[in-house]
This record gives sequence, C-alpha cells and structure tokens, in this order.
Amino acid sequence: MSLTTKAVLGAIWSISASVGGRALGLVGTLILTRFLAPAEYGVVSVAIVIVTTVDVLSSPGFGQYLVAHPKAGPEVAFHAAFFHILVGWLLLVVLLGAQGMLVTLFQMPDLVLYLPVVVAAVALERIGYIPTRVLARDMRFDVLGLRSVASEVTYAVLAVLLAWRGWGAAAVMWAFVARKVVEVVIGVGAVELRDWMAPTKLSLETTKGMLDFGLPMTGANVLHYISHRGDNLLIAGMFGPAAVGQYNFAYNIADIPATHIGEHIGDVLLPSFANLPTMEEKHRALLRASGLLALVVFPLAVGLGAVADTLVAVLLDPRWAPVAPMLMILSVLSIFRPAGWLVVSYLMAVKRTRTLAVLETVKAILVLSLIYVLGHWGILWACTAIGVAFGFQAIASHYSVHRVDHLSMWALTKPYLPPLLACVPMVGGVLGVRVLIGRATWWSLLVELAAGAAVYVASAFIVAGPQARDLLHLLRGAVRRRRANPEPEDA
Repeated sequence: MSLTTKAVLGAIWSISASVGGRALGLVGTLILTRFLAPAEYGVVSVAIVIVTTVDVLSSPGFGQYLVAHPKAGPEVAFHAAFFHILVGWLLLVVLLGAQGMLVTLFQMPDLVLYLPVVVAAVALERIGYIPTRVLARDMRFDVLGLRSVASEVTYAVLAVLLAWRGWGAAAVMWAFVARKVVEVVIGVGAVELRDWMAPTKLSLETTKGMLDFGLPMTGANVLHYISHRGDNLLIAGMFGPAAVGQYNFAYNIADIPATHIGEHIGDVLLPSFANLPTMEEKHRALLRASGLLALVVFPLAVGLGAVADTLVAVLLDPRWAPVAPMLMILSVLSIFRPAGWLVVSYLMAVKRTRTLAVLETVKAILVLSLIYVLGHWGILWACTAIGVAFGFQAIASHYSVHRVDHLSMWALTKPYLPPLLACVPMVGGVLGVRVLIGRATWWSLLVELAAGAAVYVASAFIVAGPQARDLLHLLRGAVRRRRANPEPEDA
C-alpha cells in the first residue's frame, strides 16, 4: 500500500473516529447545560486546565521524537516512556502542594474538591502516552480512532448520568477520570510491552539525541497549550467562573473543526512527511495537503459561525445564551489554526523544532496579551483576540517555510483561497434561510445546515473544482485499495 494511500486512510480513520466521538461528547455536553450552571462548569473546567497545563509543561517532546523518527527502536521508546512518566509525576506532586495558592489566585475555593482527583487521572495518563505515539509512528490510526471514540462515549454517558443523578460539577470530574482510564487501557493494550517498556540501560547518547529534538519541542508544546488553554485561566481571573464556563463551552464547540479534523490531518501527515525521501516531495505534499485541508475545514468553521445564533437558541439552556456571540467570533480560529498546524507537522518532519519554539512563543504572547488588553472592553473583544493571534501565527508559520525553503508566499497561500471563496455563498444561503423562516426551531436549524451544505458543495465544485475533484479521487482510490488489500503492506 502506497504512503499516500496510508495517509488518506489514516486521515479517514482518525477524522471519522474523532468527529464521531466528539459528536457524541458534544451531545453529552449539551445535555449537561440542562443540569449545570455556567459557574459550576467553569470551576471544574479551570481545575482540568490547571492540571493539564502542568502535564504539558512536563512533557519533554519525546513522543513527537518517536513519530518523527520512524526507525527508532524499542530502546528509544523505553527512554521516552521512562522520562515522560518520571518528570510528569514529579511536577504533578508539586502541583498538589500548591493547591492553596491556586485557590487564592483564582478566588475559587471549590478547586480543592477537584484538583487531587484530576491529578490522579492525568498521572495515570502519563503511562499510556508513549504507546499512542508508537501507534502513530506505525500509522495504526484504526486503533487510535477506536481509542478516541471509546473515550468520548465514556465521558459523555457518564457525565450526563451523574449530572442527572445530582452530582453537579463532580459529574464532569469523574467523567474526565473515566475517559483517561479508557484511553490508557486501549493505548497500552494495543502495543506490545517489548516495543516501549522493555527495560534498557539508560544511555547518555540516546538521551542527548532526544533532548536535542525534544527540548525545543517541549517549549513549543507548552506554548501551544498555553495559547490553546491558558486563555481559560486568564478569562477566569478577569470575568469570573460563570463567564469562563460559557467561554470554555463556546471555545470547545468552535474548536471542533480545528482539533478533530485539522489537527488529526496534521497528526497523520507527520509520519507521512517524515517518510518522504526528498524535500521536493515534501513540498508538493505540503501544498497539496493545504488545499485539501482548507476544502474540508473551512466550510465547517465558517458554517459553525453562521448557524451559531440558531444553534445556541435551540440546543442550550437560556442560562447559556451568551455562548452564541462568543461562538460566532471564536469560529474564526478554526480557519487559521489548522493551516498553522499543518505547517507545524511539516516543520517537525524536517526537524526544525527551534522554529516551532519561536512560532509558539510569539503566538502564546499574542493570545494572552491581546486577551488582557482587548478584554477590558468586554469578553467578546477577548474572543476576538483569539482569532487575531491564531491568524498571525498561521501567516508567520507559512513565512518561515517561505524563508527557508524558498517557496513563494503566493504558492503557500493560494491553495486556501478557492475553498474560502466557496464559503461566501454558503453563508448567504444560511442567512437567507434564517430570514425566510424567521424563528429558531429544531427544523429551522436542520434547514439552515442542509442549505449551507448544499450551497457549499455546489460552489466548491465551481470555485475550487481541481481541489474538490482531487479529494474525491483520493477518497475513491483509498477505499478501492483498502477493499483490495485489507491487510496493510509496506510502502
């Protein structure tokens, strides 16, 4: 099976599983709004963000090293697992000792109810992380897809059940714990222990090689996470628990196209880029993937913003009404973020981790500083800051490729334009339906979605015809080859 086919099938597996699982998780979260007030959801969300931030701070980038080095053996995987678990557990213990300071900082006494349990769940997750990177390196995206679906279903079902039984915000906490348990069980169970946990004498040379790659990646990962989740902590400090609950909910919905489609495509392309033998082939793959990514992600992001008012009015409890304008603004980030993440995968594959560190530093500074400055005019301006920061990062990441690889900025940005133009009539179709119907109901939401999808497909074949036909060709070819060769062969 060719590398292209593996990448396409991997993307199909990863995206289908992630979107399907996230759809179930989203349904569960929507139901949760019937049982939880925004302030309750906000406090437990802040607890989860604090712990997962420490988790990322203590991740030395060795997982990405395994994926970017397909020929790395079990001894390298053992080094990665040993240091990943050790460093993570040490910092999580430090976090437990700082609970009192965090309660004072955020003025949220209930944080102490959630932090220890969330810490235990994340400590368990440290054990299961390296096996998932071995699976990604080996392009076993079917297992990773199953893991994603199972964990999301577990979270959604348990959170709703416990909230219905009156557990309040603790329902979210215990559902988070259950999700981590499922992820670890599936990840560890799918990989032979000898492939990542066979005891090996620690080697200074191996550790140094991993650190040379991983330390810049650590900084990039930390800054990426801060720009992705640190905003929650800043919003909590500026506007309080109810506002951060609403903001976090809006962000999570707006983030679906970027995280569950765009970033999964990037995850699939990292090993694919790494396996391509020449820079010329990597360049062609980057440009082609840019157009295909835009064709899939842009209509979802723009369409989400277009239907935001109707979506929130129909699906959410009235206490969550402020989510609608936030969602409309935040959906912009799902246009810029996947484009930046695609270049991130490319830069990791060509070992330019220091460039990533610089890009993530700039993005994190922009996100936090713009939220703080613009947020003084209100939370909607804080939401606007997210789109501005991610837009700048996408442009800067493409410029870094232009400067080093001498690809023109026009060549790098041209693939994004036809899919973006195809979104314009889609928005017109959605708004036209809304004006004709005049009120928000279940069936009006369905009509808006159907009208937007139909108009986009038609306009995509007109405005972005070559990319649309290329996508169909890849999907058909991958499915045919999968049927003809159900067992993957070496590329």
